[in-house]
Amino acid sequence: MSVCPTQHPQCWRQALGGLLLLVVPVTGFAQTNFASPPTVSTTLLSTAWSEPAWVADIGVELTGTAGDDVFVAAANQALIDGRFSNSVWAVGSDVQLRGIVGDHVRIAAIQATVNADIANSLTAATIQRLDIATNTTIHGALYAMGQTVTSLAAIDGPVKILSKKATLGGTLKGDVWISADDIVILPHTHIQGDLTYLTTNRDLVLAQNVVVEGTVRRGESFTPVSLSWQTLLLLQGYLLLSGVMVGIPFMLIFPLTLSRAVHLAQTRIFHCGLVGSLSILLVPLLTGVALMSVLGIPLALVLGASYAVILYLGRFVIALWLGSKLLRQHGHVTALSATLALIIGLVIFYAVSILPGIGSMVSLVMTLYGTGSLLILLVRPRVMAIVKNPQPDQRDTEINQSVQ
Repeated sequence: MSVCPTQHPQCWRQALGGLLLLVVPVTGFAQTNFASPPTVSTTLLSTAWSEPAWVADIGVELTGTAGDDVFVAAANQALIDGRFSNSVWAVGSDVQLRGIVGDHVRIAAIQATVNADIANSLTAATIQRLDIATNTTIHGALYAMGQTVTSLAAIDGPVKILSKKATLGGTLKGDVWISADDIVILPHTHIQGDLTYLTTNRDLVLAQNVVVEGTVRRGESFTPVSLSWQTLLLLQGYLLLSGVMVGIPFMLIFPLTLSRAVHLAQTRIFHCGLVGSLSILLVPLLTGVALMSVLGIPLALVLGASYAVILYLGRFVIALWLGSKLLRQHGHVTALSATLALIIGLVIFYAVSILPGIGSMVSLVMTLYGTGSLLILLVRPRVMAIVKNPQPDQRDTEINQSVQ
């Protein structure tokens, strides 16, 4: 067994490369209630299931009859056409559903098309487009979210749509709620309930042949809740106590890591700020890209959770630095002195965060600086080299030499 010491960063790069190879998409797999070899596309014809069926592959074409729930996952297109006695769950880049479904339908995709008879509700979340065809009948509710949502179906239950552009038609027996920048109600649409819409554009104008038996009203835009000073102070007090409960164990368990991060934040202000700012932009983007692939969902969850932890721990770096500066602590300090400095720094951090107008921005900048220093320590282990008792005029030169 080989060991990767921190003084050999090339070994860490090799280990990181090995981990990246593990998350490269594989050729695909198919798992059902009978054995099936890995293929690029899975086709099941005239197959009856009496138990839940699971199908996953690069591309899936599923036809037949199922007596229980059906779960489909496809990296590319998922074509589902058949008679399903229970619910259908589908995840893929392009999901197309046809046939008869005896219970709920739940879809998560980049784009999706539905042309089916659904005995219960349809819940669909897409990144780009969701199309519900005219021949579709939904005997329950419709909950839809996507960049563009078009529904021409007959729907017996309530309708809720959240999108940038929404187009609605057909016969709707329940209440309708739509939030979109662009809302189109097609001619001959019949809404037997109320119509509530939220839009940033002008008021919705309905054609004369559009029938709404209930009331048509423009909903209130979402506004942030205004907290009183007493409630705000109580909330900040809770956050302060929770921060102390997390920060003190973190400092006592990882004292060297935290001290090195503080030292790095003092001597490399620009680098820490740059890395922290880039991380807040790139990590959510990479997480979203990973979520677009079925195989990337575990990576997205791990990446998002790890960054959330590092982002929260970043405030302790700045808090310890502020407390140490205020107490004028230098060199080696006792655990009690470091704890006192951390608590004082957290008090300053949360006090600054409630300043009107600039508090949230200042606290975010402080957090990003601390996050950047922690990320640099993780990515570049040799930055952790600390020069003992550096002279003020020699510190930058010695740190540069330790990084090389």
